[in-house]
Amino acid sequence: MDEELLCFELQEDFSQAKDNGEAMRAAKPNHIYMDHMGFGMGCCCLQVTFQGGPDFYNLINGGPNGHGFCLSSVDDQFCWIRILLRAVNISEARWLYDQLTPITPVLLALSAATPVFRSRLADVDSRWSIISAVNIYIDYYWSVDDRTAEERGLVPLKNDKFVLEKSRYDTTDCYISPCATEYNDIPLQYDEKIYQQLKDGGIDELLSRHIAHMFLRDPLQVFRERIEQDDSKSSEHFETIQSTNWMNMRFKPPPPDHPEIGWRVEFRPTEVQLTDFENAAYCCFVVLLTR
Repeated sequence: MDEELLCFELQEDFSQAKDNGEAMRAAKPNHIYMDHMGFGMGCCCLQVTFQGGPDFYNLINGGPNGHGFCLSSVDDQFCWIRILLRAVNISEARWLYDQLTPITPVLLALSAATPVFRSRLADVDSRWSIISAVNIYIDYYWSVDDRTAEERGLVPLKNDKFVLEKSRYDTTDCYISPCATEYNDIPLQYDEKIYQQLKDGGIDELLSRHIAHMFLRDPLQVFRERIEQDDSKSSEHFETIQSTNWMNMRFKPPPPDHPEIGWRVEFRPTEVQLTDFENAAYCCFVVLLTR
């Protein structure tokens, strides 16, 4: 191979960009400069929602509590397939969450389809490390990693309360089904006040830790006219936190104002494919796996 090619250094020229020099200051040699929204949360997502019902039962002979599905609207997220499963009850939802969690990295690797950004070949093949932070000791930030230097462990805690090992967008940190207790063998940070409030309300330890862990984060956006809520009738305050903790799995309780929705589990790692056939194949595979 040509020695000059080996020594090639990528240095993008943003001198003509009308951004008051922001891109020129932020761009680094041998890095691809990307907008955090355009290449983070701004692309499209194929969302497939699974609902139980007689039509799907008749289709695949799954039983009266089988998981049905319908194609939902395209979401404003990065390009991936998001599969939502509705469980029979909370116990099945927690069990599904834990059973599917070890499968998520396998499906991410199998479906990896994001090796090129802004027409340049990158050293990654999926979106995951672009949106999350793969290393807390790097000197730049990723799309949705809003941790301060203190929260990243780069400097001692002074104004913040916790050192957060991961960004908002990353892998799950704990199992939530009672049968998986022994596998929770890594340290888990959580908000002690929220944890105790949940315990006092009758929530078991595993689920209390899971929810209190999410409440380490501040909400990214709060609408002024919706701050005052009756929490006995609306879960909007909870969803404000839940919806901005992007993990490879998501446990979704039914909202108080629509209990008929049921308990749901969201399978989130799979990347969107080029054809409808491939997308359908991944969706059907996950459904069959749960059965």
